[in-house]
Amino acid sequence: MDSNLLSTTNLSKEIGIEASELFSILSSNRWIERKSDKWLLTKIGEDKGGKIIKSEKFGEYIGWPSSLKDEITKLLKVYHNTLLTASVIADKYKTSAQKINLILSEIGWIEQDIAGWKITKLGKVIGGVEKEYAEKGTIYVTWPETILTNKMFTESLVQNNLIKQEIEKISAESFRTKYEATFRAQDGHMVRSRAELLIDNYLYQYGIIHAYEKQIALDDGEMYCDFYIPTKKIYIEYWGLEDNPEYVERKNIKLKKYESEELNLIEIHDKEINNLDDILPKKLIKFGIKIN
Repeated sequence: MDSNLLSTTNLSKEIGIEASELFSILSSNRWIERKSDKWLLTKIGEDKGGKIIKSEKFGEYIGWPSSLKDEITKLLKVYHNTLLTASVIADKYKTSAQKINLILSEIGWIEQDIAGWKITKLGKVIGGVEKEYAEKGTIYVTWPETILTNKMFTESLVQNNLIKQEIEKISAESFRTKYEATFRAQDGHMVRSRAELLIDNYLYQYGIIHAYEKQIALDDGEMYCDFYIPTKKIYIEYWGLEDNPEYVERKNIKLKKYESEELNLIEIHDKEINNLDDILPKKLIKFGIKIN
C-alpha cells in the first residue's frame, strides 16, 4: 500500500467534507465512475494521480495524492453552485417543488422536518447537500445533475406520470409488463389494479408517505415491492392472484427473500381489500404507524 496516497474517505476528512459529497464531486468531474455498485478510476482520475490500491485489510480502493486538496476545494465551490433545488428540478418536469420533494421522500432520500426537508443517509450517498435559508431558518436539500438520470428517481417520475415510460427491459417479474399501470391514484401514482388503487388512496388519505413499486436491492439480484413506507422501512405486498399457480410460486419466492433479509413486511390478501379500514390500521400499528 502506498502510504502517500489517501483513500477518498480520508481525503474528504482532510478537506472537511462528507465522503459522499467528495464521491459526487469526483464523479461529476469524471475522475471516477460508478459501474455495478463499484467506483472505478477513469483516465482523467489517473492523470490526476489516482491509483488503485489493494489492501489485505480494506480490499481494493482508489488512493489520491494529498496535494489534490486545493484543486478539489476549488471544484467544491463550483459543485455547490451547480446543485439543483427541488424548484429547478420541478421546472424541468412541469410540476411543483412540493411534488418533487414528496417523490424524493417516497424513495427515502429526504424526510420532512419541522424546519423543512432534511437529508437522509441514503440522500447523502446520492450526492444531496442539505442547506439552510438564512432569513427563514428553514432547511432544504440540493442535488447534483446526476439525479436526473438516476434509475430510482426516473422510475418514480414514471410512476407519478411526470415522464413517459421508456422501453422496459425484460424482467423476471413479467407480470409487471403484462398488467399495465392504468389506474391513477389520488397522489398521482399510476397503479395496476383497482385493489392497488384502494391501498394507494388509503395511504395518501391518512398522510402516509409511500412509494409504489419500489426496487429492492438484494445480494442475489433485485425485486420490486408493491408499496414502500420509507419512514418506517415497511414493505407492503398485495397478493391478488392467489389462485394462479405461477403467481403463488413467485409469491413464495418473494416471501422467502423478505424473511431472509429480515425486512418489515405487511401482506394484504384479496379477501381483505374491501375491508382496509379495519385491516390496515392493525397491520400498520405493529410497525409504529397509528391511524387516527
